[in-house]
This record gives sequence, C-alpha cells and structure tokens, in this order.
Amino acid sequence: MPVKQSELEQVKELLSSYMDVQKAIKRLTKEHQSSMGISYEQLRILKNLR
Repeated sequence: MPVKQSELEQVKELLSSYMDVQKAIKRLTKEHQSSMGISYEQLRILKNLR
C-alpha cells in the first residue's frame, strides 16, 4: 500500500517537532543541572536509576 505524499509530510513534520522538543529539554536540563551541583551525565544516570 503506497504512502500518500501528504501523509509523508505529516510524519516528517511530527518527527521534526519531536526532535525540536527533545533538543529544548536537553538544553534546559544542561542549563539547570549546575544548580544541583552535578554534571549532565550524572543527572542522566540518576534519571535512569529511578
């Protein structure tokens, strides 16, 4: 079943939006992690442990 061009464009737009949100979250996390006195990598480890 072929994919319509409009559906493909919607998927591309959705993926782009998702990636933009992920980048923003990572940037904000990096900006605020120093207030906790830990590195970004340490924060990621703690997040994975919970």
